[in-house]
Amino acid sequence: MLRSLVGSEMCIRDSSYISTATRTCHLLLAVGDGNIKKALAVQYSSDIVRFFDSQNLEPNAPWHPRIDDIVYEAMDWNCPFYQHTMAKQLQLYYGSLTPEIVIKNVTSAVMTGSLHSAIYDLTNDHLFVAIYAPALQKENPSFPPMPPANERDAFSRPWFKLYTNDLFEHPCPTASVNLN
Repeated sequence: MLRSLVGSEMCIRDSSYISTATRTCHLLLAVGDGNIKKALAVQYSSDIVRFFDSQNLEPNAPWHPRIDDIVYEAMDWNCPFYQHTMAKQLQLYYGSLTPEIVIKNVTSAVMTGSLHSAIYDLTNDHLFVAIYAPALQKENPSFPPMPPANERDAFSRPWFKLYTNDLFEHPCPTASVNLN
């Protein structure tokens, strides 16, 4: 669904696409639009879809304050420690945030993004992504030794810088691919 949304001409303000899609899981996600330089957080489940910007961001609690022009969630909806730590780091670097600062001083300080971490730079049309490193050596001894478990989390791994214009100029896939 998200790939279809990204590959279309729809604007994030067109909530009908997400609201009417078949939704099978409970997620907190963000959708950004580089054309209008805005992002929304989305609470998403089989029975509800709610959209949030920096003015109505939820949960609105002392440990998850609203910050002008910033939409953020750390870990999950009700994770006060992570939400508070994320808010503190975003406030500390407010006005000078770059993807590099977020990678070095926000996601790593919060320790968010154990499986996958992504930072979208809507101004420059870049996507920064890091992914978890599985312990493949156990399955195949010919693989090089893996770092300790605490260094395999995505936020601790190398980040890839991708150019979103190149990524999303390709049409959406029309058939599923079997990776086995």
